[in-house]
Amino acid sequence: MKKIVTILIGFLIYTSAGITQYKTSDSLKTILTKTNDPLERFNILNRLSEDIFTNGDGNIESSLCTEMLTIARELDNDSLLAIGYNMAGNYFFSSKGDNTTGLEYLFKALPLAEKINDKHRVSSLYFDIAFTYSRLEIIEEAIKYNRKGAANLPAAPSPMYNFM
Repeated sequence: MKKIVTILIGFLIYTSAGITQYKTSDSLKTILTKTNDPLERFNILNRLSEDIFTNGDGNIESSLCTEMLTIARELDNDSLLAIGYNMAGNYFFSSKGDNTTGLEYLFKALPLAEKINDKHRVSSLYFDIAFTYSRLEIIEEAIKYNRKGAANLPAAPSPMYNFM
């Protein structure tokens, strides 16, 4: 009986977490259909991509990345471009299994994130690069970039410190 209750509780927690994730994604998609402001659209697309990548099954849609990059280029904004390239890199290595193209986008984002001194983005990029190298079984590079990610963590008081 105790085993059945434990399984049931685990199932309820698992399904409620999944429902919450879909509610967040669905609500962001609804908001997205109601705005034409480029910066607002970019921010919603970014939140949606991050939600899918971190809370969902990891399958970011290519259309989200394409629109993010288009907006970033139109606004000529290095910060947005770094985020867009980061998401495109994540799309290619996580959703398409194309590690080489994923690395190309991640390395395009890195100098932009460094230029604007975005510690969260820089450390995220290094960790994503390290993860991609580990998938390619290039362990020396994976270790090198993982160490760079750790060396570039945002300050400890930052809410992103523990996440990274």
